[in-house]
Amino acid sequence: DCQLGMGDISTALKTYQKSFKISQEIRQKVGDTSFSLRNMVICLNGIADCQKDLGNISAALESYEKNLKICQLMIDTVGNNRQTLHDLLISTQRVADCQKELGNFLTALSGYQQTLYLNQQIEQQYGTNQLTQRQQYVSRSHIADCLKFTGNISEALKNYEQSLIFAHQLQQQSGYDFTTLRDISVTIGKIANCYQENGDYQAALTGYKQSLAICEKLQQECGSTPQILRDIYINTVKIADCNKVLGNIPETIYEYEKSL
Repeated sequence: DCQLGMGDISTALKTYQKSFKISQEIRQKVGDTSFSLRNMVICLNGIADCQKDLGNISAALESYEKNLKICQLMIDTVGNNRQTLHDLLISTQRVADCQKELGNFLTALSGYQQTLYLNQQIEQQYGTNQLTQRQQYVSRSHIADCLKFTGNISEALKNYEQSLIFAHQLQQQSGYDFTTLRDISVTIGKIANCYQENGDYQAALTGYKQSLAICEKLQQECGSTPQILRDIYINTVKIADCNKVLGNIPETIYEYEKSL
């Protein structure tokens, strides 16, 4: 974990692989217990994370899929509890993330829909909290992305709007929070993208302006980080694009010059 945190990914991968071998030996000695199986889950997650960070998405996918099978075995062995359901959810999401990066959007969509179902199970059994609400936001956002990539703009829009509701709920609970506010800004921008693709440039323009206002607020509070500056640039260009289509030429020139 420390090696990974320090950015030494290749060394961390080798260490996780050694750790996984040890966890396999433990499993052979003690059998399928919560302890032995969860150790394997932790090690495999580390291996897959390193493979993904190194750009080897196919290898990461294979490791995450192995991990998913162990998570399911944990549930079959020790039953449903908050930890086993959470592990299953995270592994399912990471498999879907890899499928999404590989361009397998329908497969990824199915995985993200499964994470939504698992999160709802957790909420039903253990109640709603900020963690489950954030998962609702994450799952809905990924589902919307996949729907958009497969050309289902109307359903994508619905899911983006649902994810925005959860982002606002999180903001109300946590107050000023960089991650949550940026989530709101990004989601509003994605909603505006859907309007733009549907030809509703006035609605898209309104959305991009709202997204930009949040970005500028984050800039005032957190400084001009590369991420914030890029968000401001993207929204400014999008505002100019919409103004151009709407025939607002002076505003278009102003916004394009501003984006420079």
